[in-house]
Amino acid sequence: RESLMQAPMTRDWLHRLSRCTTSGDMSSLDIPRLAHLLRHCMRAQPVHTDLYRRASKVIGNRLPEVDLNAASTIARAFAPVVIPEQTMAFMKRLARHSAVLIERAPSDARLGDLARLSGAFARAKVHAGPLFCAVARAADPRVRSASPSDLVQLCWGLATSGYAHRPECAALLRHAATVTAEVRFVVALSPTQLVTLASAYAHADPDPRVRVHGAISQCILEARDGSCHLGSATKGPGCKVLKMLRPGQLSALLFALAMPGGPVPPAMIRAVSDELAFRRAQSFNRAQLRQLHLATEVLRIENPNIKNFHLPPELHDAARRAVEEGGANQIPSALALRACAILSDMGEESACEFHVPGTPFFVDVGLPRRVIALELDGYHSHVRSRTTSACKDRVLRRMGWRVDRIAAKPLARDVGRAGDAALRDVLQQVLHRHPEPAGT
Repeated sequence: RESLMQAPMTRDWLHRLSRCTTSGDMSSLDIPRLAHLLRHCMRAQPVHTDLYRRASKVIGNRLPEVDLNAASTIARAFAPVVIPEQTMAFMKRLARHSAVLIERAPSDARLGDLARLSGAFARAKVHAGPLFCAVARAADPRVRSASPSDLVQLCWGLATSGYAHRPECAALLRHAATVTAEVRFVVALSPTQLVTLASAYAHADPDPRVRVHGAISQCILEARDGSCHLGSATKGPGCKVLKMLRPGQLSALLFALAMPGGPVPPAMIRAVSDELAFRRAQSFNRAQLRQLHLATEVLRIENPNIKNFHLPPELHDAARRAVEEGGANQIPSALALRACAILSDMGEESACEFHVPGTPFFVDVGLPRRVIALELDGYHSHVRSRTTSACKDRVLRRMGWRVDRIAAKPLARDVGRAGDAALRDVLQQVLHRHPEPAGT
């Protein structure tokens, strides 16, 4: 059935089915069948978003009928779809309903349903803190009995949800690390699950992250050297794990190892570098090229003792062009433009979307004479950017820049003279905290 679902003819048929399915048709189905219909229509090419808008109304009216298994299937169906605002409101209702079901009987919730719920809501970028905390509390006592696939998905969902710092989620990730950092557990994973686990623990606390990333690096290097049989998809010893990764997975693995900081085995970096030498630039999309450029530059800056680590020339040029195009197309926020105008009136040299020399990072407002990187947080940012923001701060400070972050949301709400006066006060405080360096 899965192979049939990937066929272009099937996807086109699913699109036509989505178009002709009415609200009355969906109302006539019971909730489990409706959930599976939506799950399969997700594979249509192109996805018919109007079907999901209608489905959100139908399911919203019948929400008390939705059990945890159906909720996980519905969430997985909605997660990859570009969700309009009214459908996002339904997803938030579904998250609250699921959290109530879990809290009512946590021991009855199946680990598979909990893993799928956390993964789906994290993928859809739904702000559902109570749900993620309820999932963590219900799953924590049963971490050792979870299957490898469920545990990897559970860790990824909680870690990338933006709520990994909550005590419940952090505790589960620590307890799961006692299992996922074991070599025998990592060896049982497929290469895809390996990358997912590495990406999950890039957002975790330092101690479990170091242990899990160390076990992953060890298994990949042993499989590369022929002394380890990794994953059920391999055919025997000597499997080249990195060669089995798709371009996006390879860039995600390097990104996961680079972003949190901390020790990265030089042999692991060289192994990824050697594998990238065989990959063509055309096989990576722009987002993956930017991810590669960011990861390699961070590793180069933070690991100066590792020699000859760089992207192949063709891949390096393509990644640099992708970063430059992304920076050129980045539109400064209205608040950043206001800040630059006020700084100009104060006699300060500043620039919006400033590229910090010697680093792969852009900042909202740069003051090169004072060596200040100003970031306006919270207006459009999501809590999942914490790891990347921490990496940016760490690298910029290492390069001698003084980083200051301003809570932008209250300032962005205030417009007119009062808003400009409040923003001017904040900028004056920043300049007072960071006087001009001597000799400038």
